[in-house]
Amino acid sequence: MAGQVSVGDQVVDKPGTRVPTGSEVTLRGGSPFASRGGFKLEAALETFGLDVRGWTAADVGASTGGFVDCLLQRGAIRV
Repeated sequence: MAGQVSVGDQVVDKPGTRVPTGSEVTLRGGSPFASRGGFKLEAALETFGLDVRGWTAADVGASTGGFVDCLLQRGAIRV
């Protein structure tokens, strides 16, 4: 977590930390995608000039969802 998450004014550095209901949670400097796969797909879409808005796509991988995240953020209607 590298000090990027805070609850109120306290930095939380352990994933298992319990947080009271209603607390203000802030993420600083987070990645725009679920994984590095999103950056790779974004680069390919830009390189080949592909516009996925309105597309239905399939992600046949077994990773953390970076491709799905990237496609949905760029306007795919279903993955």
